[in-house]
Parts: sequence; structure tokens; C-alpha cells
Amino acid sequence: MKTLLEMEAGQRGEVSEIIGGQGFRKKLEALGIFEGRVLEKISQLKLKGPVVLRIDRAQVAIGCESAKRIKLSILE
Repeated sequence: MKTLLEMEAGQRGEVSEIIGGQGFRKKLEALGIFEGRVLEKISQLKLKGPVVLRIDRAQVAIGCESAKRIKLSILE
């Protein structure tokens, strides 16, 4: 299991755990990120830049601090 921040660009994973309170979880849910959801990391800017994800056909960017709190099981 890796955090979203630790994943490589192009890797896909299933969200297995979100570390945070109800408010944080609600924010992520509004973006389509919740436990059981499969997503793909598209890119990450260096030096604590945003992490860009593909969820279904949409692209979503989240901050690196949020990405550290999302754990995924990597899919082959």
C-alpha cells in the first residue's frame, strides 16, 4: 500500500484508506475520491506541487498534503 504522493505517474490504484476527519472526507467525495474508487495518477509537479489524477474521464488536481493522506492498493 502506498500513499497517493508516493505513487508513480501512470500508476493506477484503488483507494483503501483516507486519513482525516469528516470534513476532509466530504471535500474528497465532492471530487469523486472515496474508499473503493479506482484512480490513476497522471502527474505531480516537483517541490510540493499539486498531484493530478484521472478519475473516470475527469482530471482532478489536489494538493500534496492531501495526497499524503490517501492510501491506495496499487493495481497491475
